[in-house]
Amino acid sequence: VFSKGGKLSVDEEKGKEIDNLANKYNLMPTIKNAVRSSFVAGGCLIYLDFGDKDPDFLEEPLILSKANYKRFKGFRHIDPINCAAVEVNTIDPTKGDYMEPSKWYIVGLGVVHASHFLKFEENIPELVMRPLCMYFGMPLTQLIKQDVANSNLITQGVANIVNKARMTFLSSPEVNYWTSDTAADFRDRLEAVSYN
Repeated sequence: VFSKGGKLSVDEEKGKEIDNLANKYNLMPTIKNAVRSSFVAGGCLIYLDFGDKDPDFLEEPLILSKANYKRFKGFRHIDPINCAAVEVNTIDPTKGDYMEPSKWYIVGLGVVHASHFLKFEENIPELVMRPLCMYFGMPLTQLIKQDVANSNLITQGVANIVNKARMTFLSSPEVNYWTSDTAADFRDRLEAVSYN
């Protein structure tokens, strides 16, 4: 649909008006990014930006029938790495909102009610696996992958430092110190060992 332009309406008269609004609010590029995020990261959120950064406004549900559309700024694409669930029912699977966050923490915005977003999900994990994933199917282990790699590097680095600073102790009979010839020979053997 994107390669062919992606018509939003069949009716030509309404279609022009809808296309103008879609261009004004940057809708098609935002939808393209959302689809890409769905395939790469399992999904994303599209923030309905009414230009209000007030925490009281953001934490309250957005009622579209009462919203002031003159203040609407457009759609904002938010990748899963920039959001975290704040309020979510993880206890009662009999309720309809089980594992569906009612509030999100968004980097740069703070806590925002879920009604301020359009949610795209492609990789929805089974309920049993959801606690091990972010809310778009991206495994939590993916977030700590670099930390694990760094930990391995540090472990190896410490082992290398210990190896460089180690000392080798040899037990030797006293006869090696009795004459100057045997002492010099013993010293040569020790130097040869230290080079290895």
